Amino acid sequence: MLSRILLSAAALGAAALGAATPALSQSSHPPHPPADHPVADVRYQCADSTAVRARYYPNRVRVTLPGGEVTLPQTPAASGIRYANDTLVFWSKGPGAFVTRRDSTLYADCHEVADSSGVAPSTPGAPVRVPADSLVVDETGAGATQVIPVGGSLTIKLREQRGTGYIYRLRPFDLQRLKLTSNNSVPTPGTLSGQVGGSESTTYVFEALAPGATIVAFDFTAPGGVVVEGKTLRYAVEIARPDGRGAPE
Repeated sequence: MLSRILLSAAALGAAALGAATPALSQSSHPPHPPADHPVADVRYQCADSTAVRARYYPNRVRVTLPGGEVTLPQTPAASGIRYANDTLVFWSKGPGAFVTRRDSTLYADCHEVADSSGVAPSTPGAPVRVPADSLVVDETGAGATQVIPVGGSLTIKLREQRGTGYIYRLRPFDLQRLKLTSNNSVPTPGTLSGQVGGSESTTYVFEALAPGATIVAFDFTAPGGVVVEGKTLRYAVEIARPDGRGAPE
């Protein structure tokens, strides 16, 4: 949804010039004053829990980072939507984004989230998505936003090979918003629990306690507990109030 809005906005605007605050970078471009109303106002939470805000305008974005704000012009990209100046790059791809500075990753795996009140990012024209009382997802649900109400449940089913030591490990999560109510493993049909080469389905059930946004993440580990790079699963969870607010699509 956000990508479609931004692509439409890019077609409407003329080429933009980017400006950066001195605390973040120094650009050779002169400042470009923002329009009165952005086409989208999105909040992200990154892998290290850093909060990033992006206000999208035609052909530019104003990004709020821990060091201040910076306005970046849109630049060509093979995929997603890329904004950059001389030193900083903000790259948006679907519901995710990342930030680099001088080719080094500054903030990675940033995902759209709701704010602390449970109200989701403001995307103009986005329809309201009614949260489901109970959601069941597997590995394919990682990277998407799961919306449940307070009192609802989120079930995550993951396939593992415990017999060979390849398993998922749950990272610490927000205990104020989620409660792990059950966790069990069941062998797939035709195999025994712990059988070498066999697979199991491990189920995690979470109960939503309070409105807001959080992330549930699992590291995929090899024998000895070594984390396998590129295999981490992250589930963005938006917990809406009982009246359903805070759950736009």
